[in-house]
Amino acid sequence: MKHSPIAALSLVVVAFTTQLAGISRDEPIQNPSNIPISWNADGTPTLEKIQRAIIAGCAKRSWQCQAVKPGEIRAVLYVRQHMAEALIAFNTANYSVTYVNSSELRYNATKKTIHRKYNLWVVNLISDINSTIASAQ
Repeated sequence: MKHSPIAALSLVVVAFTTQLAGISRDEPIQNPSNIPISWNADGTPTLEKIQRAIIAGCAKRSWQCQAVKPGEIRAVLYVRQHMAEALIAFNTANYSVTYVNSSELRYNATKKTIHRKYNLWVVNLISDINSTIASAQ
């Protein structure tokens, strides 16, 4: 029995499409919460000291920060045509990073998904904040 080139090509397309279905640029949005603050500096951490450390950590990867009120920082990142905005809520024991807004990141409010780069940026942000807090003087 002979197989036509069109049938073979159809099988390849179906296999490739099925494989791609598992590879997506979008994933569930991550809002890490209650991340512990490991304060190594002398004395008790104050909200002001934690705020300075968080802002310094944000700056490592060009997040632009603005204190909204005591215990809250608005952080915005611009990468090429993309924009990501998050709210960092904190106290002297822990902090949380919550998605606020974005552009050009395929955010889907119904599915609560976003381009996977956003979650990577947040992981990197948390790493930078943690290292800055740990090295605070």
